[in-house]
Amino acid sequence: MSVPRVTAISIDALSYSGTTWLNLVIGSHPKAFTLGPPWRVWGLKDKGFEGANLVWGERDTFWRGFDKAWDRQENFLLALADYASVTHIVFDNPSPEFRAEVMTHPDIAIKNLRYIRDGRAISASFARKNPQLSYLDTILPSGWLWHSFMGFAKTGPEAKNFGYEASLANPESFLAEAGAHVGLALDPSHLRFWEADHHITFGNPGTIAMVRHAKGLDDGQHEGRDFYRQQFERLKLDPLHGFGDERWKSFLTRADLAWFDLLMGAKNAELGYARDGFTREEARTLLAGAAERLATGGFPGDAAAYVSAYFEALA
Repeated sequence: MSVPRVTAISIDALSYSGTTWLNLVIGSHPKAFTLGPPWRVWGLKDKGFEGANLVWGERDTFWRGFDKAWDRQENFLLALADYASVTHIVFDNPSPEFRAEVMTHPDIAIKNLRYIRDGRAISASFARKNPQLSYLDTILPSGWLWHSFMGFAKTGPEAKNFGYEASLANPESFLAEAGAHVGLALDPSHLRFWEADHHITFGNPGTIAMVRHAKGLDDGQHEGRDFYRQQFERLKLDPLHGFGDERWKSFLTRADLAWFDLLMGAKNAELGYARDGFTREEARTLLAGAAERLATGGFPGDAAAYVSAYFEALA
């Protein structure tokens, strides 16, 4: 049996779960390359990868050089690893098409990693980026988040689970465990991800802006720009404990939390997060008209019976 030439580190996570940070940290190892979610770069393969590099932008030489060097008959990941002189490529949430067309090569070993974050933080991040909508409208079943969150499983085929909150609380332990799983000797130096040479093609604009800022490039205008600049200054002083994002705790109102608990609280608990506590009286006040609102918000099944059962289960 041949030894795989390349290890693909495939992260499975919901959007707004901190996966860009995770991509960049693992990809800061000298034998690893950060790709980011593959759908965008895969869509640019027949366009010369123009605009693929979100760190260097118009100054990009990496993807332009790879485009000229890549023989299209060769597997994309194998060719990319050779060009970048790495053994590991890290990305998140590959599409079924990318899995089938690229990841099934016998010379590629797959290491699956699942990254889990509190759904309340995810929902708050999504809501902040969509200020034209009310919080409730962002979490109703008629939208994106509810279906993605409810369909997210804690376990997967040969996947190792890691929690966003735990990885930030104890990064040294996280690096050791994650590194052992994917076959890289990760250490605290890789938390200084902005010092590595990255060519990521998609991800959180705020986290990528940290890298651009560190390289002396314009970090652009994006939601949370001031927050990420502050985070960067803290990280430079203390990479082990400088990063943290608990903005959701001040962003979400008590009513927001009640709506989240009604719709996604049980699922969030399955993922390991304690639910917010509500009395039956408080919930009825905060969720007034819930059955009617759910009935028009794409809820599958009998909304009135669902809401009634939720109230009855409360203290």
